[in-house]
Amino acid sequence: MPFDRRAEAATYRLHVALMGSDPEIWRTLDVAHDLTLGPVFEATRTAMGWSGFLLHFFRVEGRVRDAVRGPAERTELTYSPAYGTWQRAGLDESGVRLDEVLGRVGDRIRLAVVDDFGDEWWHELRLDAVLPADPTRRARCVAGARACPPGDSEGIEDYNEVVAVWRHGWPGRRSATAAPPGVGWPRSHDPDAFDLAGVDEVLRHVVSVPQTPVPMRADVCDRLRDLWWRCTDDGRAALDVLAHDAGAQRTPGEADVPGDVADRLADWIDVVRAVNDGFAPATSDPDRELARAVEARRGGRPHPPGGGPERLVALAFAAGLLRRHRGRIVTTVAGRHGLTRPDLLWRHLATRPLRPATLAGDAALVGALHVAAGRSRSALLPHRILTSAGHTDAEDPLSVETTERVLSSLRAPLAYCGGVSGPEPGAPLTDSGRRLCRLVVGAPPTR
Repeated sequence: MPFDRRAEAATYRLHVALMGSDPEIWRTLDVAHDLTLGPVFEATRTAMGWSGFLLHFFRVEGRVRDAVRGPAERTELTYSPAYGTWQRAGLDESGVRLDEVLGRVGDRIRLAVVDDFGDEWWHELRLDAVLPADPTRRARCVAGARACPPGDSEGIEDYNEVVAVWRHGWPGRRSATAAPPGVGWPRSHDPDAFDLAGVDEVLRHVVSVPQTPVPMRADVCDRLRDLWWRCTDDGRAALDVLAHDAGAQRTPGEADVPGDVADRLADWIDVVRAVNDGFAPATSDPDRELARAVEARRGGRPHPPGGGPERLVALAFAAGLLRRHRGRIVTTVAGRHGLTRPDLLWRHLATRPLRPATLAGDAALVGALHVAAGRSRSALLPHRILTSAGHTDAEDPLSVETTERVLSSLRAPLAYCGGVSGPEPGAPLTDSGRRLCRLVVGAPPTR
């Protein structure tokens, strides 16, 4: 190895830059000196924003030691993991520590991330400072700028060209934020975006992955445990921490209906009652007829922001209170129980079985756990968990934008329960919304 291992604990401050990016895409990371190269890669890709299953290898300038002839001339060493039969010619990274390849301030190593299209994205990791050890964190992100390229950007030169067009425009563009025609970017991709708090939150879980994961506690709800078994190690570590912080448990949380959502539950009960009282549509659009019948029953009560009678009917189907049977709209057992027991309706909205293998089902569970644990509104940690559980966007890797869209679509039922403070997509949850999320994962109503 180029350097001997350090005797005393320390924190390495690394400047990580995507080589060739213009303007530079960079991060500043504080990491433990004794991390092996595998976790260093995980920290780098998390901070930069790469997602999905990615091959990688490190290039380090150093000396090859020979027991007979002594140190050889300086050369480049290659370290990589062994993914089945794939390993770049070189040495196994699993036993190589960071302080063995970076020993002095100013030293540099390079990391290549290989995407699904075979493009190599080169990063330079430079040691900027050696700081006192931090016993509370193995890795943290302290600064950075600009977003990682989307996975189908076809190399850094092409990405730079598209960013230049994005910034300065060209004739015929309709919007300064729309991706240029023919470019495979997600429409929401912003080259200048960087969420420091969200990245650091994810990084806290990713680099603290235990070498031998301990199965999730036996007392958490079955849906969380099922998701845990489908995740890779980094997703399991994140779920362990969130379940602990939320106080998740097997037994359902308290189901008493908060006073400020009683009127909202009455809206759902009006929908069920309209069908249960013999609703018989006279046109080919029964959903719209039912919406008008429900609105007549509501007596002029205002809808929550962004809602309406047709939206309420659609949500009643999504929540499992109504179903279609032989061309008719009928109530479910849960819907009928809610007519006389609002507390059962409240519990149903929280604990309705979700298909555990679907993206929407897992997103609902992870989103509720995220809220119950008191985390920020960033979608990065839920995205990490859902990706580790094998979820994709059709045949493409799951993007943060898709995760945000799925999570935002699950806010509509919360809005009708008074769980969201406003109509805008990023509106925070109310106390009742947080209480409902805690009920989903069997956590105490307050902590």
